[in-house]
Amino acid sequence: MRFYQRLNIYEDTTNRLLTDVDLLLLDTDYAMVVEVKREAGTGDVERHIVRMNHVRQYPPEMAKGKTLVGAIAAGIITPEAITLAHENGFFVLRLRGESVELVSKKGEFEPREY
Repeated sequence: MRFYQRLNIYEDTTNRLLTDVDLLLLDTDYAMVVEVKREAGTGDVERHIVRMNHVRQYPPEMAKGKTLVGAIAAGIITPEAITLAHENGFFVLRLRGESVELVSKKGEFEPREY
């Protein structure tokens, strides 16, 4: 697996900055765009939805041809943000000291491929 931090996403034709990616994780088949926050709410999830659409339209070179998925990682995340993230197919990661906990609604969460 490879990872990249703090990538800027530019529009192809105008080279205008559209968004940035905190963390991009890559394996053979998948590219995961992770938004990292100390505290995350529904507004952060809504902005990540927009970000995912920009990344889908203008993927970084190393992510081209891979299946795109999204995630929100935060130390504190509101229950409403978790629900909205799951409704939009995002993985939710809760940061706990030196470890990371995968948060998901049992039987209700289906990752979305962008």
